[in-house]
Amino acid sequence: MDGLMWHAISGGVIALLLSIIAFFLKLLVQDIKSMSTEISKIKEALVRMETELAMVKYMLLKYPNLINKKIMRLWGSKIGDS
Repeated sequence: MDGLMWHAISGGVIALLLSIIAFFLKLLVQDIKSMSTEISKIKEALVRMETELAMVKYMLLKYPNLINKKIMRLWGSKIGDS
């Protein structure tokens, strides 16, 4: 009878530990899925920012006089005139 009681208690403890592990694995899978969606949003934002940066660089290189005129209109002096 003592061996049977020991097996029942150890089986219960093992079942409890396995259920706790399953619970945390479920939370881990949910976190990984939500992290995956967040990473895709970040990648999309990065592509958008890279495109905007390339456009600004193109404008700065292609139209430096236009940019300088706009700066003069805003601040009243050219860049470099201190």
